Amino acid sequence: LDEIGDMSYDLQSKLLRVLEERKFYRLGGQKPVNFNCRIITSTNKNLEKEVENKNFREDLFFRLNSINIELPTLRERKSDIPLLIDFFLIKYANKDESPKSIDDDFLNIFLKYDWPGNVRELENSIKKLVLMVPDSELTSDSIREHLPKTFKKSGLISNKVNYVKLIENLFDDSDLPETNLYDFIINRIDKPLIESVLIKNKGDLRISCRKLGIDENSLRKKIAALKIDSSIIKDS
Repeated sequence: LDEIGDMSYDLQSKLLRVLEERKFYRLGGQKPVNFNCRIITSTNKNLEKEVENKNFREDLFFRLNSINIELPTLRERKSDIPLLIDFFLIKYANKDESPKSIDDDFLNIFLKYDWPGNVRELENSIKKLVLMVPDSELTSDSIREHLPKTFKKSGLISNKVNYVKLIENLFDDSDLPETNLYDFIINRIDKPLIESVLIKNKGDLRISCRKLGIDENSLRKKIAALKIDSSIIKDS
């Protein structure tokens, strides 16, 4: 029985009766069903305190509490994390492909995170990354792109752009020329950069010029030359 500490008081009474009488009635049934089994329960609550606070029946607590095993939280046994990652990578791997691998930065981030949701949170994180990341290797960029809220709160990842990887991705362009790479790449970046700055600053040319480090006349010429939609510019 998972999370027995969350069971309602009424349901606790019914469970206690079943455990004491060793029989129960099926839904809609007329005859009792006898049973003989061991009951294993789990909870993340302190049941002794729950008993003191009248949230858990004392008689049911003593009935269940014959052998007590305390499992440390994941943050207290971080040496298990690499093993768990490997297990879940295999579990959620595509049947037609080999399990994904991870790099050192990825593992370091997972080891430094406190995992308030314990193994279940780690499993869900790996499952999401396996499904969402097309590459065969999971990296810190995979975390930054697909699990930003979880890890940004902990300060383990930031919004810093990996400019080296950005440039490397440009070299995957099939239209990349053999010469004049500088002009080609700058021209590719120029338009989206100016558009992004204008949008981020709500079309304010004065602020956008200061951010870009160019004067207003030059910016207006670039907007015209690059055929940037003038509707994003705020009239001054």
